[in-house]
Amino acid sequence: MTFTIWKIVTNCLTYPLICVWFFNQVLEPKSKQKWAWLLQLVLLDIAIAVSYFCFDPLPLKISINIIGNLLILHFFFRNHFSHKFFAEIICKLCYVGAELSASIWILLALPAPIFQTVSSGTYDLQVYLIFNPVMLLLCFLSTLIIKRTTYGFKWPDFLQFSVFSLSQVLLILFIHYLTVTFESTEKLPLYATILAISIVICVVSNIFLVRFMKGISEKAQLETENKYLQQLQDMQYEHYKALKKQQNYILGLRHDILNHIQTVDILLQSGEHLQAGKSNQNLKNELLQNTPVNFCENPIVDAVLHNKIEYANSLEIRTNINVSLAEDAGINEVDLMRVFSNLLDNAIKGCQTVQDHADKFIVLGAKCQAGFLITKLENSKSSEERKIENIKRDYTRQGQGLRIVEEIAKKHEGTFQYEDKGTTFVVTISLAIP
Repeated sequence: MTFTIWKIVTNCLTYPLICVWFFNQVLEPKSKQKWAWLLQLVLLDIAIAVSYFCFDPLPLKISINIIGNLLILHFFFRNHFSHKFFAEIICKLCYVGAELSASIWILLALPAPIFQTVSSGTYDLQVYLIFNPVMLLLCFLSTLIIKRTTYGFKWPDFLQFSVFSLSQVLLILFIHYLTVTFESTEKLPLYATILAISIVICVVSNIFLVRFMKGISEKAQLETENKYLQQLQDMQYEHYKALKKQQNYILGLRHDILNHIQTVDILLQSGEHLQAGKSNQNLKNELLQNTPVNFCENPIVDAVLHNKIEYANSLEIRTNINVSLAEDAGINEVDLMRVFSNLLDNAIKGCQTVQDHADKFIVLGAKCQAGFLITKLENSKSSEERKIENIKRDYTRQGQGLRIVEEIAKKHEGTFQYEDKGTTFVVTISLAIP
């Protein structure tokens, strides 16, 4: 096999560089320094060279290359092995797709057979002008699919963007076809230059388009977070006012308690023990009713629970809250507020469909275990309520409810499950604690 400058540039520079970019996009690097990228590039070159020159059978070449890449990913990225293996497989599929595109191009546009074209190196310029952009495009689209939430892409947005990118590829292929069809020795450098410039323009325009769309997404996300922060501030203020009111009430009881003690002493001296006992019990009940309730140590979740549980109690919904959460939970405060707020809103709506007040209840439990915040909520609901798929669709339309909780679970590498048991509805969510 003849080695040309195009083969060397592709195998030693462009292909490893695309791989390094792809891995750093879809995985979490241990270091974001530029030297880490350079070292990854060098090690990938070594892995390619070892698998290429030292092993002849193709399956062995591929296996050695994958093992070498996984070792590199192990040292440079924090993710679980399954995530790294998935990224490596996707990268290899992009490579196969790029090779397939180059092979189809050889069959359709070039006069020589595939084996002769590849081994001779005569058409390497044209072959690798197809391979490299297609490899970059496939990795780019794969990154957008894997990180749709990060880039703010929903499936319709992604499909629309894909049409734009694929139209660019078709235009480039058409230019390339014209280059081959009207090939002449004198004009080939000019055609190749025009093609290379077209590819660069398309790649740069795609990058700017993604940055623009990401900026719009971040702006919308910031506006949403500001709305939730305002709601959280209102909840905390209401919680503060309630605590202040209870504190003032308890302080005001000091004078009443002294009077109560004197009254009890008089009753005891008069031999009215039963009346003294009733007086003590009345004071005890009054103190219990006005004792402030702290659901957990986390001030954000405590404020949300106070606000939602107070509203649920006003609707005569029985509540059982058992939340064990430290002051610093290690999870974004806005996300915590959104999870508990939407879960309880959903539960209250479910309870409102129940006719008998005695059957309305909400049971909420949350605790940190094995590096996850695990939350389980069960609430009553009408057995005649619509199917949960329809309920979830309604909340999706409103931008609230189950969809938001599910997205937060995905964001924090957790799980989200729900079960409709007829007269009750159960939601379980886990969030990974960094």
